[in-house]
Amino acid sequence: MNKFKKMMSVTLVGCMAASALMMSAGAVNVQNDTTSSAPVTAAQSVRRVVTPSTTVKLNTNSSNQIVPWSVYSGYGYWKIHVINNSKSMMTVKIHKGSPTGELVCDPMYIPAGGKLPFYCADGSPLSTGAYYLDISTNGTYNLNGTLYYKFGSTYTDLF
Repeated sequence: MNKFKKMMSVTLVGCMAASALMMSAGAVNVQNDTTSSAPVTAAQSVRRVVTPSTTVKLNTNSSNQIVPWSVYSGYGYWKIHVINNSKSMMTVKIHKGSPTGELVCDPMYIPAGGKLPFYCADGSPLSTGAYYLDISTNGTYNLNGTLYYKFGSTYTDLF
């Protein structure tokens, strides 16, 4: 069990380091909305900035998993999409500062066999810092599925 905990710790640290390197390398997708034939106004010329979607394959050997989640300056708006292939409802919680830290929003529930997207509230981006996604089932069945997430500079960037 201690060996498993050490391996998970090393894996989580590696994921956090890779995430930090990707963001510091400028791994962002810059898009201009040019689909409209209307004249460009100041509001339409704002550049949309969103990070690439990150894929997390959920651990099928456990009923819970913690995913480190770093929010960088200017990218506080988030979208999470969960595909639940398990036989149990999944719960996703976002904690600030530590895996058991303050919850920043209500828990998100994904029914067995379901897939759902979740978004932050418009006008309520997360502040810069360390966050943790706490994904779990009721314990009867292990996790099975995929979680995707991305960050944007505005709420509308997520769509």
